Amino acid sequence: MGLMDADEGVADRDLAATIDAASWSAYQKALLACLALVFAVDGLANQSLGIALPALIADWGVQRAAFAPVTAANLGGVALGSVLGGMLGDRIGRRWVLIGAIFLFGLMTAASGLAQDSTQLLIIRFFDGIGIGSAIPNGAVLITEFTPARRRGRAIAIGMVFIPIGGIIAGGLGVLVLSVLGWQSLFFIAGALPILLAVAFSMFLPESPSFLLGAGRHDELRRLMNRCGIHCRKQDRFIIERADATDAPLLRVLLSPTLWRGTLLLWASFFTCLMASYTIFSWVPTMLHTLGFGLTMASVGIMTFHGGGVIGA
Repeated sequence: MGLMDADEGVADRDLAATIDAASWSAYQKALLACLALVFAVDGLANQSLGIALPALIADWGVQRAAFAPVTAANLGGVALGSVLGGMLGDRIGRRWVLIGAIFLFGLMTAASGLAQDSTQLLIIRFFDGIGIGSAIPNGAVLITEFTPARRRGRAIAIGMVFIPIGGIIAGGLGVLVLSVLGWQSLFFIAGALPILLAVAFSMFLPESPSFLLGAGRHDELRRLMNRCGIHCRKQDRFIIERADATDAPLLRVLLSPTLWRGTLLLWASFFTCLMASYTIFSWVPTMLHTLGFGLTMASVGIMTFHGGGVIGA
């Protein structure tokens, strides 16, 4: 609670401090569960190509090397989507950017089942990657904003662990679907789930509290805080108080003399970790199939990799 204007009864309340001081309500936990589903279908869509590759190679009669540009385009789309998704979320709101991203990668994953050659698949998977990449930062920001600081680390860990859980689901679908219905059905199912989630989110997912405040949507923000178990009066006015506020671009801050070493080390560690992870789950099913294992065992192989990811997280 901030200062009170005695004449008007208006109370200034710091938004972040108010959320941090409140209990972690059932509504906020339900939002975490919903956003964890975003990461699950994100992992499912991202993993679907690796699971389907052995069947695609056999069906189209092409060499593995023909799909290297496809996987590269998919990862390039993820990188581009992460940047664009974060920028758009800042400008137009996290809610609709996240919903649009989920719908995009669901649609493109389903469209992968209609591809007739590697060129078509490359284009489709590039846009698929944009959707996948755009969903990650916006989902993470919403988890962060709706969770009190003392629970935030746990909430982020819970959300992120659902990315490898999505990979496990993809492997399970591969076991059940590939040998019976074919690789097309794997893409159709993996795409339908995020599309359904996007439709559901369009009906109940709330907007980011900080975006509502910045957009001047104060009545909507007060209603949202009440749903989170934070009692608000009509005359309460939320503000953002930051002692470290700066107008400098974020990149300039991160590369400032006091932070650049830590920034570069963190970037390098994430780069090498993600490079190893994406290399493994993009190509392990194909490598196992090449060594003589069936499609089912190739899918089981990638499930065990993601199982380790869940334990590690």
